[in-house]
Amino acid sequence: MPYEGLSGREIRCCGRSGRQAFQRASDAGKERGVAAAVMSFVAAGAHDIWTTIAGRTLQGAGAISSVVVALAADLTREQHRTKTMAMIGAMIGLAFAVSLVAAPVLYQWIGMGGLFSLTGVLCLAALGVVKGLVPDVATLVNKLKNEAKVI
Repeated sequence: MPYEGLSGREIRCCGRSGRQAFQRASDAGKERGVAAAVMSFVAAGAHDIWTTIAGRTLQGAGAISSVVVALAADLTREQHRTKTMAMIGAMIGLAFAVSLVAAPVLYQWIGMGGLFSLTGVLCLAALGVVKGLVPDVATLVNKLKNEAKVI
């Protein structure tokens, strides 16, 4: 997407086509998240290796990290953007480190299907958090547009 990573002010300057492009990127992120959750449940219910491979492959195709980084860039001021990106990177690293310790324990407790199901549930919960707690960028763009008219 040509508008990925732009701030709300930059998208506003692009006019209607810029906002439509951002909305498509936002929708794609939601669709990817839902696809990742669905494929987690497909892999969880797999009875053979080929279904597991297909579910895991399609689950990975729904990766949304680029959309998350673009959203973070849109919701932060430029002077805080470096810190925000550093925190995102630190959380990814921490999640990786914790997974090295937690995965064997979880595997013993809930099995491989349970791990995939847990991934699907956490993915759906994350979508709920984004929908419920993260401000809508389109609303922020309209707010900036109205503030610009006042000035």
